[in-house]
Amino acid sequence: MLGIEEEDDVTRFQQLHAFYWTQDMKLEMGRTRLRNTLIEFPLLRDEDLLSYTHVGNASSNEKFDQIYGELISVDWFLDRRVQRLGVWVGSRRNDPGFPVTTPAGLDSQGISYVYEQSQDLFYVARLRHAGIRLDRQQVDKAGVTKWQQALLAGIEMNINMDPQFNWSLSAQAMINQGIDGAASLATGADQAQAASQSLVTSIRYAARPHLLTRWQAALTLAVKDYSDIADASQWTVAPSLFYRIGQGVDLLAQASYTDYSAAFGGGSDTRLQLGMVFSLETVFNNNIGERDSILNLEHGFIQ
Repeated sequence: MLGIEEEDDVTRFQQLHAFYWTQDMKLEMGRTRLRNTLIEFPLLRDEDLLSYTHVGNASSNEKFDQIYGELISVDWFLDRRVQRLGVWVGSRRNDPGFPVTTPAGLDSQGISYVYEQSQDLFYVARLRHAGIRLDRQQVDKAGVTKWQQALLAGIEMNINMDPQFNWSLSAQAMINQGIDGAASLATGADQAQAASQSLVTSIRYAARPHLLTRWQAALTLAVKDYSDIADASQWTVAPSLFYRIGQGVDLLAQASYTDYSAAFGGGSDTRLQLGMVFSLETVFNNNIGERDSILNLEHGFIQ
């Protein structure tokens, strides 16, 4: 699996890993997404509510290091279908010149239980996605190495069972233990080191005539509190709208309002985003089908 992303005239390899599947397990090795979130919310981009939805990287301020890392992971499919138990170890990379030294070797680990319905049944099964995940990362600060833990729990479900005019609800809670002595919120890494609790929830409506999504509207609300720092909290509300013009071409709009408490300097900010998305996809090898496809789940093509 190979994925390339470009930003600020810098090309980055964000997906560069190999995998091995059997009916009972999945093994992945390489640079891929960190196991530091559970639910994908109806936002323009993953990073729109990154501080609420993902366990932060306590050793880096680099945006990509909040989402990607070098991992070795093993998932055991308990029923060969939708339930899996996963474990992983890996390394969170830090950006050059960052004052916190990344611990040597494997500095991240975790375990999770996840229920994830097949995409083919997303709109006709009540429960789409649910799980619980423990994320641990090692922090090397001022010559002292510490481990910090974060616990995540999330659920995504259909409110109604109509695949053409669908209402769905999703929520994720995150508790970050932080490390002792973390008293600053100046940078993203400082915030990742501070003890915190966050909750994100969204409601989504999808219009899918002929079972093809034509447009989608959603409202997402997120709150976060830093328990060891006085008057340190923030909340965001973000409505979004997507309209599909044709295959791989979407019009989109999103507004977000964030309010900050005194520890962040107070005040608020508002952002309005309008755009058009072109999604181009090329498949070089179509011999490996999707693991959760109906054909595989019913007939066991993956041996």
